[in-house]
Amino acid sequence: GLPVWGAFLIVTLVLIAGAAVMVLVARQQFRRITGLSRTQAAGEATLGTLRSIPDKVVEAFEREGSN
Repeated sequence: GLPVWGAFLIVTLVLIAGAAVMVLVARQQFRRITGLSRTQAAGEATLGTLRSIPDKVVEAFEREGSN
């Protein structure tokens, strides 16, 4: 029959081949991703909103103080 080390070698080679196939498929999927520009635009809009909040708070306090 087949020696134990030979069986381990076959199993190891099959597992390495399977991992290589999965890496290639994942690489192909990652290359298709195009959503970064939309995500970046949404992030910049959020930052703009957050940066304008302190100005609005100061304006509100100034209006309340003048009454």
